[in-house]
Amino acid sequence: MNKIPPQRLIDTLLEYYKAGNFNKVETLARNLSKDFPEHPFSWKVLNIILKNKNNISDSLIAGKKALKLDPYDPETHYNVANTLKQLNKFDEAINYYQDAIKLNSNYIDAYNNLAITQKEKGNLEEAINIYKKLITIKPNFAEAYNNLGVILRDSRKLKDAEKNYKKAIQINPDYAEAYNNLGITIR
Repeated sequence: MNKIPPQRLIDTLLEYYKAGNFNKVETLARNLSKDFPEHPFSWKVLNIILKNKNNISDSLIAGKKALKLDPYDPETHYNVANTLKQLNKFDEAINYYQDAIKLNSNYIDAYNNLAITQKEKGNLEEAINIYKKLITIKPNFAEAYNNLGVILRDSRKLKDAEKNYKKAIQINPDYAEAYNNLGITIR
């Protein structure tokens, strides 16, 4: 048996995914993981699909299997972190987000979710620092300014919060959440 699945099966899996046919994606990924258990791609896909289907424990098993096979994939670290976060295992999730960032220092989503997780843990200063770093990497990321504003508001730094909401709105004039947060802050 080949150790690598035929490209046509991977292409079919991706076509199903793009088409939103997640039942077929899951079936094909499960079959690929049985037929090619040492190939990380099907495990990676199972991690995502099972998490989205709220089958969290199996999702975590698949993600960790993918990481064992390919420990240098930042996306898989990120996906495992998301799964752990959903399980409220914040410390473990933080470690995996940090690993994703070590492997890809410009991983915007990993920074964003790392900051959100730190905020959920009550580590507001750490979350503020992560958002500031994220903004240096992607200066036009309106969500980062808005989220930073929320943390600053929670920290009673109202003028700084207001400034960040305004920056989010400047970047994205249709950002309703930033307008709402600005209104709450300056009322």
